[in-house]
Amino acid sequence: MAARGAKGRPGEGSTPWRPRSGPARHLVRAAERCAEALADALARRGTPGGEDPADEPSPLITALVREAVPALLAAERPAAAREAYRLLHPATRARGRFRLLEAQLLPAEGSARPRSPSSPTGSRWPTCARATRC
Repeated sequence: MAARGAKGRPGEGSTPWRPRSGPARHLVRAAERCAEALADALARRGTPGGEDPADEPSPLITALVREAVPALLAAERPAAAREAYRLLHPATRARGRFRLLEAQLLPAEGSARPRSPSSPTGSRWPTCARATRC
């Protein structure tokens, strides 16, 4: 049997299945499910307000936040994404992958960069007025 295309005729398209809507069809539902899974995991762990800094970081919470933040940002829910990010253990937030999530959160919230207490300009790196390397 020959493969049928999107219109049902052989040779037209690569699959017989037509997508029901565009590429962003279920972003809101995916974001809601990620948020529900995160809330459920925190409730089962007994820490609905987030991870306790005195305890060890939970790999489950870490994985759920890593999935939930991009899903919530894709669904244009930056406040919910920030809330999910705040649930992480402080040691986990300092790791590279989660610093990248922080960097993705900032433009979605309208911030240019986080303010650092070490610099009045908010940058952790020294600035120079010259166009050459400092």
